[in-house]
Amino acid sequence: MIGDEELIRLLRDEPEKGLAYMMDNYLGFVYTIVSGKLAAVAGREDIEECTSDVFYAVFQSRKAMDASKGSVKGFLATVAKRKAIDKFRQLTGQVNQPLRGGLPLGQEELWPKIEDQAAENQVEAAVTARETGRELVRQIKALGPPDSEIFIRKYYFGQSTKAIAKVLDIKENTVDKKISRGLDKLKLALGGVL
Repeated sequence: MIGDEELIRLLRDEPEKGLAYMMDNYLGFVYTIVSGKLAAVAGREDIEECTSDVFYAVFQSRKAMDASKGSVKGFLATVAKRKAIDKFRQLTGQVNQPLRGGLPLGQEELWPKIEDQAAENQVEAAVTARETGRELVRQIKALGPPDSEIFIRKYYFGQSTKAIAKVLDIKENTVDKKISRGLDKLKLALGGVL
């Protein structure tokens, strides 16, 4: 994964490549934030539209980005939160209420204001990690036995494939296949977060 300075340079010099890279690496992260704020009032299409709006706003602000002012991930988290709040208000009919500490999305002065949001970004990151963790646990449970047990043994307890195969009385290559297929299912369910 390239660093923030390189990603910002890529967004400026080769915008399409930069946007594609940013989406490949942060789509699940942004989607998790947006869906966490909109799940109660929005359908999948609205959540996906809002997620796209986040990347569009960041893309439009790419010339104002400065790695010394904060990380790209923090910037995306802040924009995602703001866009999700805007969408929530739109969907619930609360459009005219002002956004406290709001950011003018898509404008040149957007990036410098991120520095003032450092503490909020840390809280947002912690909340996002917790939400992602909860969703991951739900999705692992949804895999059902023995797949969910394999994942818990492999990634929580750190057991080897050989040890898992012995305990569950299945072949080692079966364990590996279940892990591979399970990871694909989890990536799909979590929007590429893994």
